[in-house]
Amino acid sequence: MQPDSPSTLERFQPVAEGVFVALSPISTVGPAEIAFVKAQARSVLRRRARLCLHRSSYDRLHDMVIALGHETYLRPHRHDDKSETFHVIEGNASVVIFDEQGDIERVIALGGERGQRLYRMDEPHYHTLVIESETLVIHEVTNGPFSPGTTDYAKFAPAEDSHGAADAYLRELRMRIKTFAKQ
Repeated sequence: MQPDSPSTLERFQPVAEGVFVALSPISTVGPAEIAFVKAQARSVLRRRARLCLHRSSYDRLHDMVIALGHETYLRPHRHDDKSETFHVIEGNASVVIFDEQGDIERVIALGGERGQRLYRMDEPHYHTLVIESETLVIHEVTNGPFSPGTTDYAKFAPAEDSHGAADAYLRELRMRIKTFAKQ
């Protein structure tokens, strides 16, 4: 960061816990912003934070830098009319693709020496991310606008606010990934 450049909080406005939206039509993300989003993820209950480079949930393209802690649970879900791309900035995770009953169809290793650096999904499959490193930082691109009611959450997995059930499901899923990898 240049000595006269504004701080992250001067360039991104907090709009919800762990969510910051760009104030300018030109956004940059460097080491200071990565450190900031990681610190935010460590400080919030859900262990995730994002810098939205787009300025409105109504924008047609959503660009986000997202930090997720190892214990973050993302309920398996799908999007009927959206594509999503993840580019790993730092860390390791597995993208898990499920069938309708919750059986694993595919595991995509992201990050690390043997993992993929970029992943894109264009069709509505149930999926989740399982974080393997202490923190995962990704650049996600998806089409907007954002409408919370359009995400189809898998009935085979517990809700994120069912903490005990969600923690148990995540532990079980980590074991299932290991078993799946040996097949």
